[in-house]
Amino acid sequence: MDNTAYIREYVDRYGLGWALNRLGKDNIESEELQEAMKERIQMKEVRVYIPSKDKYGQSLSENAKAMLEYDIVGVMVDCYGGCTLTTGEGAWTNDKYEVVKESMTIVSSYTDDETEAEKRDQLVKLAEWIKDYAKQEAVLISIKPVDEVLFI
Repeated sequence: MDNTAYIREYVDRYGLGWALNRLGKDNIESEELQEAMKERIQMKEVRVYIPSKDKYGQSLSENAKAMLEYDIVGVMVDCYGGCTLTTGEGAWTNDKYEVVKESMTIVSSYTDDETEAEKRDQLVKLAEWIKDYAKQEAVLISIKPVDEVLFI
């Protein structure tokens, strides 16, 4: 089996993130990777938003925020091979129609459409856990197609 076929098989079996992590991006020539990825139709970005306040507008403890981040990063790395954390600001309306502002951490990963579909149940379970643990009305998960992703 030539190297391109081997890479394609690995990507098909485990997904792009796992293939890059397991095979090591330094061991894969870019031409081989491009050839192996030709059959990949769609990449997706998956985002999970970590709140800093509960549904009553009360700040979560530093320990609770650290636990949320640790567990969410663990699931995202396990599902998609890696993730990026960014901070942001958001606002929502509580049940008294008051605007509540809060800081948040956004955990994002890129994956192929097949892996996203396979891991969706884990993502939903993660969101349900966040909702319960952080006393949330709802948890935002964003899954959107990405035109192009380059791993260099």
